[in-house]
Amino acid sequence: SERFMVMLSEIQMPMDETTMHQLRTFLNMPIERIPQYSLYLHDLKRWTTDGHMDHAPLLSSITAVNRVVHMLQDTIDARDSLRNLRQVELKYGLPPDKDRQFVKEGRLQKVCRHAVKVYHVVLFNNALLYAPTGWKAMYVRKHKIIDLKGCSVSAVDSLTDSVRNALSPNITHNNALQFLSSQKSFLLIADSPTDQIEWLAAIHDAIVRVEMSARLSISSVDDEDAHNNDAEFVIKSGWLPVKRGPKWKRMWVTVDYQHVSLATSFQAPPDVQLLIAGCDVEYIADSASCFQVTGEDMLEDNDVGALTKEFTLDALHDRDEWIRAIDHCVRCMHSGGDMVSTSAVSEPNSGYAPIYMFGAAKNCTLCFEKFALIRTRHHCKYGNRDDNGLLLIVRFLTTDHYCRRCGNQVCGKCSKSKMVLATGSTKPERVCDKCMNVQRNCVLPPNL
Repeated sequence: SERFMVMLSEIQMPMDETTMHQLRTFLNMPIERIPQYSLYLHDLKRWTTDGHMDHAPLLSSITAVNRVVHMLQDTIDARDSLRNLRQVELKYGLPPDKDRQFVKEGRLQKVCRHAVKVYHVVLFNNALLYAPTGWKAMYVRKHKIIDLKGCSVSAVDSLTDSVRNALSPNITHNNALQFLSSQKSFLLIADSPTDQIEWLAAIHDAIVRVEMSARLSISSVDDEDAHNNDAEFVIKSGWLPVKRGPKWKRMWVTVDYQHVSLATSFQAPPDVQLLIAGCDVEYIADSASCFQVTGEDMLEDNDVGALTKEFTLDALHDRDEWIRAIDHCVRCMHSGGDMVSTSAVSEPNSGYAPIYMFGAAKNCTLCFEKFALIRTRHHCKYGNRDDNGLLLIVRFLTTDHYCRRCGNQVCGKCSKSKMVLATGSTKPERVCDKCMNVQRNCVLPPNL
């Protein structure tokens, strides 16, 4: 206040420079004084021998002061995080969430279908928000929020020439990272390698924390309802090439505490249901991605009992995770103890939404035919008309479509089919013939 400033100036008038410096020191806030105490104690430690009687109390004092410093810093960080969170919620009209925490925000370039645009990216502890930065975004809320459960992030080794040209003709760096989720997948480009590393580490740590919090949900066997819920809980699921005999077939594989189920389509009744208690899973020595599962099929019973079947599955780079999930369920059923839910948070790559092909393609990526131009005729009531009373109007309507599974641009003839994708939605999506053939009989390589 003005009164306090007048009083302070009156006190400082008869003081010399040394005394005035001491007064300024006493007026410092605790957050400024306590780190100075830590420096003083460390300086005193350098002049104190190990055998001195004050050495042990000095070490104890340094530990206590450092603990207070860390506590104050954590309090300041939490206050700043809460302030930033409230600003983001107010800007984009987000409803308050007690479990949401602010982690990081900044501007990143997002590779869209036809251009590279600057987006405001906000990372929460459980979600990722991105929104355009143009003037229209201030009036039209076009932000999107993606839940981090089941997501994946990785660095991109190199960018395509079309993306480089859209950024800058002379660009040489590769500060890109790839974000994959079941809702939306895209590329983000940072301004520097340092920003890329920071964003990559922050998003990866947030995903790991979300997965760990889901994996550590413990249910008690004493509660029968909780036990039944855990028994029906899906631990892992995804599309995998499966072989029983000479031919591979792409199937939807689901692992829970009771069964290993195999179905020919997503969210359909299983064709094979192996009892988890009698399953045996093992590696295949001459393959780096395949493993073998043996068990009793509960859907095909005869007079003797359930039939024992053996399947070979190709999980690509996710083989160890599949084997770990099946072993976990088998051990839980044999032990009869508490079940630790591991949660279905590690979806395979086929469960992610595709990164759409950048730029406008001139030809179909499957049949290589040029995209057609449609000409339509309309009756003209005014102006010049031809002999038939019709005016030819040319509409440049391209017939290209994006496959919702692989993201490539294909023509209408090569994308007539629809299928339910492994992204959590039950709505059939339009896919290309190549992806449809993979789904039907796996006649093409499964890792598109």
